[in-house]
Amino acid sequence: ILFPVFVTAKENARRAKCLNQLKQIQQATLSYTDSWNGYLPAYSDRNPDCNHPKVVKEAVLKYAGNKDGLWECPSDHGYEAWDVKHFYTEWETSYWFNDRIYAEVEPINKAKELSGCRYQSRLIMQWCIGSHPTGATKLQNIAYGDGHVKPLTAIQLIKQVPKTKQIWV
Repeated sequence: ILFPVFVTAKENARRAKCLNQLKQIQQATLSYTDSWNGYLPAYSDRNPDCNHPKVVKEAVLKYAGNKDGLWECPSDHGYEAWDVKHFYTEWETSYWFNDRIYAEVEPINKAKELSGCRYQSRLIMQWCIGSHPTGATKLQNIAYGDGHVKPLTAIQLIKQVPKTKQIWV
């Protein structure tokens, strides 16, 4: 009878740890941005063989440190539809950078200044792809351009990410 309660409690604890890790990664990303005169980490989707999440991780690594487990979500269980069993094993990170910032905001695939975004509090910069919402609580942790993090449902995430181009100057 209590098993579902324990499963939900355990997943909530994992999500809280993930939220803390994502907050540290987002703060490292913003520190990188400050050090590079307001420019976000380099990112390009032109090379199909490029490990995009790893590129962003390597850019901000010196600001976040290589702490054990920081880049691996405790709920990382991959995504069956992509045939990925574990995102951290595949990409050395469970956290995904919003590639639409580079793929849709003009000029395409050029360095982006964070100050160019008029609504940083609505700009989804990173999220925990490793906790794809298939578990008990159906939430993913999201980091925004102003530094705050919060969980969203998959539907909320899908509705907000496409607005990346709309909130840029």
